[in-house]
Amino acid sequence: MFPRCGIKLAQACLLCWAALAWAEAPEIASNGIVNAAANAPLGLIDGAIARGAALTIRGELFGESPSDVSVKLSGKVGEKSLQILSVDNSTLTVRVPRDAPLGPASLSVAVGRERSAPYPVKVVAAQFGIYAINSKGWGPGRIQNLLGQGRQPNGVSNAANLGQTLRLLGTGLGDAKTPAVFVGGRAAKLLTARASPDGDEIIFQLPEDAPQGCFVPVQVRSAGSLPSNTVTVSIRKGGGACLEAQYFPFAGWPMSTFGIVTITRTAQDQSGVPPIADEMAGWFGRLPALDRLNPYFLLPPPGACTSEAEPWKGEFVPATLISLLASRAGTQALRAGNELDVDDGKTVRKVPSYRGAQGVFERELSDLFGRPDRLLNLLSPTILHVSGKGGPDVGRFRFAIEGPQPFEVHSAMETLRRGHALRLEWTSLGSGRIAIVFANFVDDATGSRGMCYCVAKPGADGLTIPASTLAYFPEATSSTRVALTVAAWPLRPVTFQASGLDHAFAVSVFMQHAAVGPRPSSFRERN
Repeated sequence: MFPRCGIKLAQACLLCWAALAWAEAPEIASNGIVNAAANAPLGLIDGAIARGAALTIRGELFGESPSDVSVKLSGKVGEKSLQILSVDNSTLTVRVPRDAPLGPASLSVAVGRERSAPYPVKVVAAQFGIYAINSKGWGPGRIQNLLGQGRQPNGVSNAANLGQTLRLLGTGLGDAKTPAVFVGGRAAKLLTARASPDGDEIIFQLPEDAPQGCFVPVQVRSAGSLPSNTVTVSIRKGGGACLEAQYFPFAGWPMSTFGIVTITRTAQDQSGVPPIADEMAGWFGRLPALDRLNPYFLLPPPGACTSEAEPWKGEFVPATLISLLASRAGTQALRAGNELDVDDGKTVRKVPSYRGAQGVFERELSDLFGRPDRLLNLLSPTILHVSGKGGPDVGRFRFAIEGPQPFEVHSAMETLRRGHALRLEWTSLGSGRIAIVFANFVDDATGSRGMCYCVAKPGADGLTIPASTLAYFPEATSSTRVALTVAAWPLRPVTFQASGLDHAFAVSVFMQHAAVGPRPSSFRERN
């Protein structure tokens, strides 16, 4: 047994340790402060927080109750308290005072007597962000169709009619009085912009010539030094369910079982990277609900561009077709066997499961030096026969598909710059293909990643990526990795059937790819 004084000493130590633990200061994470709607890292927008804006603060040791926490904004003219909207131990939602002094400042979080290190910000008159349904700053927006005195959520099953009045919700309108709303790149008619009980609302009328589709991009400008984030709205003449593109039909597939097979040749004109990358890949699974799909499923209509940016610390996202779609998709895999076969009539190649993963198949058909498979004839007009023996979840299948058909890009893809329009032009794709352009970036300096995603009109031999779409792309530095790709996508993908699948299609795609910036970036991660 311990002497009585020993017990008291132990109790005192426990109390001391408890006090030290309780006194540990809260901490704001790197890139931990964002506009609650836009979710764009402050490093991409020069630290701007708008008067009256709701902010999300991420970190740790924030407590569990609003009564435990205070958030202060400190600047040259004194200190302001921010309104606490919600609290959990790792996330705060707060509101900037509408009379906060403009200019450089710092924000800090206090729990009890312990305060975090100051986080540098810059208070601006306005920097608007639009709320998205998924709370990530991209995808279908929190937009309502207005009919008389009624409101209905806009969505793929309830598209807005051309010319209809809509209400979008955001935060960070601040002192801006006449924000400009653009729908699919076309100016909408502004009716009202004001604060409301659930955020800042903008009421506008759709242009009569707005593009139609399930994921038409919406952006607000003239409400801050940068355009807002981009969300999407569903539009169809006459209303009702939106019409998804036949060549990219995922809007009609949520919660369905599916299969996708891709055969690609990618031409890469950059130092240190093989000039040709040939690949066959397959993906079999069950799609989640629309609000859980990644932005690459949300293809804009022809003639339009969309974009997104978010905090990120990690590897560069490879730009193969399957990897783009599968990243962050939350898809349930389906067991479809151990391999697929591709046969050009003379040679058969086996495409194994990717690193043993269920439902994913991938094989590079070119070597590490960018030389095509010397026995397999891949390019059009070759007809390739693809088959799978199936597995417990997916039955056997077989289909024929034409190989990729080459084209050339005339313009310099490497000239992509932040906030500058980029004109891309290419040789004719023929009547059966449409150009899809996508760019990815990862920037270590700002801890961010993002993308832009455009579709050319059928038959077009070029498109312009607007400056507003590239507003959040970082400047090219040694910490920046940017990849830009133009893909010739078939307007009529090959469909096939297999037991266990609700939908299945295959595409044969030729792509032109370039890395942008001073640091060469491989198009893919080689095994």
